[in-house]
Amino acid sequence: MAGCGDACIDTICTVDPFCCDTDWDSLCVGQVYSECDSKVCDASAGTCGHTLCTTGAALTAGCDSNFGDCVTQICAVDSFCCGTNWDGLCVARVSSVCGLNCN
Repeated sequence: MAGCGDACIDTICTVDPFCCDTDWDSLCVGQVYSECDSKVCDASAGTCGHTLCTTGAALTAGCDSNFGDCVTQICAVDSFCCGTNWDGLCVARVSSVCGLNCN
């Protein structure tokens, strides 16, 4: 459950008690995206160098393709995010471009 928001964890535990009673497996991580529309979990980063909810180095389009491919969508709108740096504006675009959240 590393890197996941408490509110989302509560939602997942309600929807799928296995995740909290037995094992937080890859299906549970996937539910963070599908049930909470969230990109906050470390695992939701896919092959990206960091989560979409964290500022840092530029991300590569497609690196989160297993979790909605939001990076590709953001980079199509703002090439700075994939060419220079993933800054606070890129993080904000997780919501405005992809309709996801960082909670």
